[in-house]
Amino acid sequence: MANWMKQINKSASHVLEPGEEFLAAQQLSRSSVVATGEGTGFALGSVIGGAAAHITDKRRAKREDERQQEVAETTGVPEADVEWPGSEALVAYTGRRLLFFGMKGLAKAGEVFLEIPRDRLARVDRVDVEGNLSAGRVKTMQVRFVRTDGTAVSGHAPNMGVTAKRLKAFLDTIDGAA
Repeated sequence: MANWMKQINKSASHVLEPGEEFLAAQQLSRSSVVATGEGTGFALGSVIGGAAAHITDKRRAKREDERQQEVAETTGVPEADVEWPGSEALVAYTGRRLLFFGMKGLAKAGEVFLEIPRDRLARVDRVDVEGNLSAGRVKTMQVRFVRTDGTAVSGHAPNMGVTAKRLKAFLDTIDGAA
C-alpha cells in the first residue's frame, strides 16, 4: 500500500507555488466498480471469457452510472463534466487548492487535470457505498468535492482498514482548513 504523501512529495513538488506545501494526499478511483476488463477473460484463456468480461464490465459501469445519478438527484448537486485521464487519480491538498493528478505508473503523480481553489470549494460530502463483490463493488467512501458553482467532482476510496484511516485523515485535513 502506497504512502500517498510520500509519493506526491516525490513526484509532484514541481507544481507547488512559493510558500505552498502538500498537507494531505489520497488516491481516488472514478467509481466503486472493480475494473476487471477484457484481460480477465483472456487470462483465463478464451475469447469467449474476454467477451463475457467485457459485457460484465459494461453492466457494472451502467449500474455505477445509475447510482451516481441517484446520488446527484438525492443531494441536488450534479456531477461536473470532468474528464479523468484514467480510472484513478491522486488528489492532493495544499491549503490553497485541491490538485487532481492523473496516475503515472503504479503510484506516481502524472499531470494535473483539475484544480479547485480552496475558495471555490463549498464543502466535501462523504457518502458510504456498501460493497457487493458479486456486483463488482468493494466497500468505499464516495468523496464529493462540491464547488461553489453548484457542481461536484466525485471519487471513491476503499473504506476498510488502513486505507479508511488514511482517507479519514485526508478529509479531516481539508475540513479542518475550512
